[in-house]
Amino acid sequence: MSKKTDGKLEKIAATAQLYDCYAGLLTEKQATALRLFYEEDLSLSEIAEESGGSRQSVHESIQRGEELLLQYERVLGLAARRQRQTLLLSQIRAALRKSTAEKLLSTLTPLLDALEEEI
Repeated sequence: MSKKTDGKLEKIAATAQLYDCYAGLLTEKQATALRLFYEEDLSLSEIAEESGGSRQSVHESIQRGEELLLQYERVLGLAARRQRQTLLLSQIRAALRKSTAEKLLSTLTPLLDALEEEI
């Protein structure tokens, strides 16, 4: 895969993660445009046709929605927090699978402490 493709995929994944956290804070128009563009993979023209707006207005809604998602994340940090918690949970699961009974407590205690700090 090319670097350009990798960057596009990273942006899609990051936007989807932010959308999951903050879609409720967007206007209905912004949330719908982002969902159709990123999740349904519709073009700007297709979204405009479906919504009865112009291609330009759809583009602006998507851009403004993306800006707001990034702004919400900078202030609230919910997506980053969710990502840290998910990582800690996967580490705990891995430790449970690998550890013997006597090593389990010493392995899990720091992970559970880190998770507790997140909550």
